[in-house]
Amino acid sequence: MRRASVKNSHVRLHVNGQFRGLCVEVEQPDKDFVNRYNLKGASVYNASSGNRMGDERDLGSEQAFQQHYEKETQKDESYGDLKEFCQELARTRDPFDFFTRRVDLEQYINYLAATTLVQNWDGDNKNHFLVYDGRGSKKWFVVPWDFDRTLGDYWDWSFDKANLSIMLGTERAPGITGWNPWQDRFCAVQNCGLNF
Repeated sequence: MRRASVKNSHVRLHVNGQFRGLCVEVEQPDKDFVNRYNLKGASVYNASSGNRMGDERDLGSEQAFQQHYEKETQKDESYGDLKEFCQELARTRDPFDFFTRRVDLEQYINYLAATTLVQNWDGDNKNHFLVYDGRGSKKWFVVPWDFDRTLGDYWDWSFDKANLSIMLGTERAPGITGWNPWQDRFCAVQNCGLNF
């Protein structure tokens, strides 16, 4: 399988005939996205939490997951696969087994590397998509989203250089918006033999 990533392109924006800037048009990970990568029937979840709780923590009930994630595909199905994944992530005593069995490791490592490269500190507990290939590999991976706060801070120009830690987003090094349990558990796995 090709590594799944959203399509994007540069767009010249003109309003009433006047040039307003160069923008990036980014595909929404949805049914067309999963079909293009032969992920028929995959569940795509948008971590869109306004309360910064779309970080793969164990939220308890399925209704709690519905408050912090929005389904982009398989909308008539429950959130049970996401709930099960997050609860197993929280409880596993064998992270090595969990990640090799439940996560598309190559895809996830590429996501972490790219996130670090572009210094995307705003995607730990929102602003990303989760994809579960429930009919194929039975594995999960992350698709990044919303890069307006990369390579510096676009909104208020509070910093003009990117020198954030590679461990940013873990409990030891939480970002401005918090940390991500999936990333935290993964970064701790090297202690049990999974070295990259």
